[in-house]
Amino acid sequence: MPPTPWRADATSVVDAVLGDDDAEPFVPGPTAALPPATDRTFWLAVVGLVLGPVMLVVAVLGRDGVSPWWAWLGIGLMVVGFGALVTRLPRERDDGDDGARL
Repeated sequence: MPPTPWRADATSVVDAVLGDDDAEPFVPGPTAALPPATDRTFWLAVVGLVLGPVMLVVAVLGRDGVSPWWAWLGIGLMVVGFGALVTRLPRERDDGDDGARL
């Protein structure tokens, strides 16, 4: 007789932990559309949060040939981009809103 493994197969463990008795499966609602091209705060945040780290990488990799101002400008762009995202947060929350957005 072959030895029995000390663990059950993975699928039965997952089924036992998570359960398979979901009465109502989760159906996500419609996703929100991207902001329009005229929304300058959104695009400022995107540019700051993408271009800032890129400038930092260029400043680190090209230490000898790049001015140290690139690093400071990259840090500044990241701070401005993060600040632009914070200013876009809603001021009030709905009663049934749990904070999740799709």
